[in-house]
Amino acid sequence: MSKYITIKDIVNDLQLMIDDTSYDKDAHIYQIRMLALQGLRELTFDAEQIVKTIDKTIDSNLTVSTPNDLVDIKRIGFLDDKNVFYPLSKDNDLSISAATKSDRIGGSKDDENNPYYHTDLGKKFGVGGGQNSLGYYRHNRFNDHIYFSSNLQGKTVYLEYIADTAASTNPKIHVFCEEALRCYVYYKYIQRKRGVPANEKQMAKRAYYNEKRLARARMMNFSKEQAMQVSRKAFKQSPKI
Repeated sequence: MSKYITIKDIVNDLQLMIDDTSYDKDAHIYQIRMLALQGLRELTFDAEQIVKTIDKTIDSNLTVSTPNDLVDIKRIGFLDDKNVFYPLSKDNDLSISAATKSDRIGGSKDDENNPYYHTDLGKKFGVGGGQNSLGYYRHNRFNDHIYFSSNLQGKTVYLEYIADTAASTNPKIHVFCEEALRCYVYYKYIQRKRGVPANEKQMAKRAYYNEKRLARARMMNFSKEQAMQVSRKAFKQSPKI
């Protein structure tokens, strides 16, 4: 049995459930499908979060183009031979302009007159901790590009991102979110209908958010063993002297 159900099957099931006493008896199939795709996006972002991966090589402009179905970035970094992930850090101070970059303040980094050069360390004095030696990135959602720091030119990075499943040719949803999607379609259809009583709208709203909460709990599935593993991960017994 497949753990995913298509939007087409959801729409067909909703049509079969409509009778003469339903408040959504006048709903057309194109309206139901549109609301189902909207609900699929919302549940994908909040509950299911379909994660895809892709490898990208940074070009000479220190940029890579994002996949067409990318909604948000989970993480970017490198994978070693043992499949261990090393993340890059996000830096909103990186430039997203293609203009020529100006020279470093004070000229050469080895210039003794440069106030940012420390002769003992050979790095910027006063920058502080928390720096990522691997590199930095910045995502520009407007033009669908990711910009990287200069030390990453020509390197291949590993990108994990949340995908927009509604944009696929055959959109599907996990069975854990199936009932939440049905409640979403009904709630959104009657939400602005003047002939529907207010208490019916409130019950439909509560039903949707309750099913959404249950769907998130099912998808997370955080067990007691995982909690114990996290709590003990950094624990090391001290040596006895």
